Amino acid sequence: MKRPCALLMLTAVGLVSVEGCCSHERRSSFFAPAPPPAPCGTCGVNAPPGRLVPIGAPPPAALGRPMPAPPAETPPPPEGPPSSFRPEPPPSPPGPGARLLPPKDSNPGPRESARFSPPAPEPPVDSGPAKAAPAEEGDLALPVDILQFALVRPRVASGQQPFLDGVDWLKSRNYKTVLHVRAPGEDNSAARRQFERKGLIYLSLEVSPATLTREIVKEFDRIVTNADNLPLFVYDKDSSVLGGLWYLHFRGHGRLSDERARREAMRLGFKVEDDPEHRTMWVAVQNLLKPPGE
Repeated sequence: MKRPCALLMLTAVGLVSVEGCCSHERRSSFFAPAPPPAPCGTCGVNAPPGRLVPIGAPPPAALGRPMPAPPAETPPPPEGPPSSFRPEPPPSPPGPGARLLPPKDSNPGPRESARFSPPAPEPPVDSGPAKAAPAEEGDLALPVDILQFALVRPRVASGQQPFLDGVDWLKSRNYKTVLHVRAPGEDNSAARRQFERKGLIYLSLEVSPATLTREIVKEFDRIVTNADNLPLFVYDKDSSVLGGLWYLHFRGHGRLSDERARREAMRLGFKVEDDPEHRTMWVAVQNLLKPPGE
């Protein structure tokens, strides 16, 4: 009876010593199965996930736990074009209504060059019979048969005695009247017929450097400013006497200064410093402008 009791006591002591490392509160029973062991903070056995195992503890594989798989190595990028390169997508198949064109001929024959024909000219627009333009300031169609022709102001022109074609030009430009400045006693019958045959009104004024008076200057101003005579063309044989009359007209009627009146007269053909006859008329003009008694 003593040997079985001793054997039973040795078995109980061995079980207590084996389980003492992993649990201090575990109680075993010889007849009931023992509960699962609690986690041990010393050896790391049955430790919860995420808990560090102390240094020197056996790896989990030694304790029957699976080892985590090593991270997969990333393969190196293949050699090729840069990352910005995007291959072209394959062409999409044609839809049900698409029509395929025949392939181009790799060896086309000669082509006919393009020919461009000029557009057909438009027919001219009939605007009726042409009308002659009246004489206006800035008219660039100056006559070649009237020497020293120049516009004094709108609808008043000056020059030298016109040729036959010059008379026709004045008529075509709708001039109405001509004023002929001539020497005293000069025959003007041919000139009168020449202008009146073309339907122009002919007027004449006799004046010379020796016969120049204030009354003649006033008559000249009256004729060139009369609206019934416009458009008007005034002329003499060489612009010498007429140039002096224009100077006096600008000084008296136009109230211009001596410098401006002289410049305008020179523009109309008055050559005070270049021609003896012009200088003679210029001296007569200066004598007329002197105050009485000098």
